[in-house]
Amino acid sequence: STAFPQIQFCLCRTSRGSSTLPISTGHSGSRWLPRWGVGSQHSPTTPNRLKIARSERRLLKLLVKRHRAVHVVIQRAKIVLMAHQGLGTREISEGLSCSCRNVRKWKARFSANPSAESLDDQERSGRPAQIPVEIRCKLVQIACERPAAQESPAPLRDVWTFESLARSLE
Repeated sequence: STAFPQIQFCLCRTSRGSSTLPISTGHSGSRWLPRWGVGSQHSPTTPNRLKIARSERRLLKLLVKRHRAVHVVIQRAKIVLMAHQGLGTREISEGLSCSCRNVRKWKARFSANPSAESLDDQERSGRPAQIPVEIRCKLVQIACERPAAQESPAPLRDVWTFESLARSLE
């Protein structure tokens, strides 16, 4: 039969006050404290509260209430506001149905640059577009129309080909 270690709790005094921490009594009788230790700033009982200026907090609350804002930006604003209220990473991720990694990322990004603009997507790297936006819009407009009878190479053709689109752009 397999013997499981017993979990005991002790009252530990830290610089932040008292808290109850689990202590395991293993097979050998040795005791160990959790990885975050006593008095650590990463203790699960005391999440770090994100500090937000009053004007930024007001902007974030307005952003959350907007109906026409992008969903991911609203969720990021909710993450920051919930972190300001003192909720932990796991509580925020469960409340908003997102990953803990996502919560940590946006808390860190906002604390590095505490403004509502920091919640927007950053510029992405990569090759720039080869077709300008104006030409792309014109192509979409042409492709949404039926080809004229004289431009169509075969009778009864209702589909644009790459060649016919190129000829109509010239």
